This record gives sequence, structure tokens and C-alpha cells, in this order.
Amino acid sequence: MHSIRLTVHSESTAVRDLPLVQSLAVERLPYRTRALERIWRETCSSIRKRIPPFVISLIGLAVGSTYSRYLQKQIKETVVIAVISGFGANVLWFLGLLIYNTVRVPWLLDADAGKQISDLENRAILAETSVRNFQASADQTEAARTENRRLHELFGTLAEKGGDVLRELAGCSMDTQFAMWDIQFKQWKEAVEKEIKNLGFHADAVEFLRSGDRAEPMKGVVDARVTREYKGRVLEKHQDKLADFVSRRLP
Repeated sequence: MHSIRLTVHSESTAVRDLPLVQSLAVERLPYRTRALERIWRETCSSIRKRIPPFVISLIGLAVGSTYSRYLQKQIKETVVIAVISGFGANVLWFLGLLIYNTVRVPWLLDADAGKQISDLENRAILAETSVRNFQASADQTEAARTENRRLHELFGTLAEKGGDVLRELAGCSMDTQFAMWDIQFKQWKEAVEKEIKNLGFHADAVEFLRSGDRAEPMKGVVDARVTREYKGRVLEKHQDKLADFVSRRLP
């Protein structure tokens, strides 16, 4: 058995940039068997093209033989000679066709081998392309997962900072302490707003800044306790908006 070896390049999953070389061996039948099959295939193809005129001639001979008893003896002999000549001509044509196909069978087999190699190369290229596309899709998916984890960690950290700011509020009782707390609160809001805008959600950033306006206003005598409760309600509205943004925008 003979074989055709085709070199195929593929990529390793461990080393993405280093191509591996794989050889695909395609077993072939012996030359004699392939030659006989090719000669017979070409001969049958030519015979099929010759069948219609041959059938027409047989019909003509059948009709002629039906009326041959009414013809003269010389005409009968002519018909017989025509039949023999036609049969002989077809036999010679068939033998000549076999000789012709036998002579050109090496070129026919070379053409078959070239087509087989081309088909294998096309399949190898298609397989390699599929592998590359799959790996590229896997890389994109992994990159998306990594970015998603980063964003969740980022906004989780911002949420924790918001909780720290809220706990700092419990120790405020003087105007100077509230002023210092307001600075921390403003810095936290600006940090959250910046990250939301970096993701391209400008409308959500505006809604986040305005969410504190929905807090219940202060009532009665304004003292340290009332101020702490009001500022705490404002901060909680911002925290709720931040949690809503993460649940809607970050899968």
C-alpha cells in the first residue's frame, strides 16, 4: 500500500504561539489496482456516451431483419455485411478505447492524486481555521470573564468604602466633624461617578449623583442626631443606586 503524507499546522493549547506539525497519512491502493479502476471508469464513461446511437442502430437492424424476408438475396447479404461491419467496428472502437485509456492512465492517476492532495489540504486548512476561531473565541470569553471579575471587585470595593463612610458618620457630633465627613462623602461619590462614566454609562452616573435627593428631608429641630440620620439616609440612597447599577449593568 502506498501513502500520501500531508503536513498540517495546528496550535497547541499550552503554547498558543508555537505551531505543531502533524502528518496525516492517507493509504492508497496498489498502482495496478488504481490503474485498472481508472481505465475501466474512463471506458465506461465513453461507452455511456455511445449507448444512444448504438440503440438506434439496433432498432434499425431489428426493423430491417423483420422485413428481410421480403427483400432480395443481394440486399439480405448487404444487411448481414452491415451488421457484421457494425459489430466489428464497435469491437475495434472498444479495444482502441482501452488502449488509449491505458496509455494515458499515468496522467489520469497523477490528476487524481493532485485532486486528493488538494482536498486534504483544503480540509486541513478548514480544520486549522476552525481551531483558531475556537481558540480566539475561548480567549475572548476568558478576557470577558476576567474583566467582569475586575469590575465586580472594583465596585465591591467602592461599596465597602461607602459602608466605611457611613460608619464614620456615627462618630460625628460637631459641625467640624460633619464638614470633614462631607468631604469624605463627596470624594466617595466622585470616585463612583468616575468609574460609572468610564464604562460609558453617563446617564447612570447622573442618576447616581441625584439619588440622594430622594432621601427624606430633616424635620423638627435640627441637631446632631437629626443631621446624622439625614446624611445617613442620603448615603443609603446612593448605596442603593450603586447596587442597582451593578445588578443591571454588570452580568
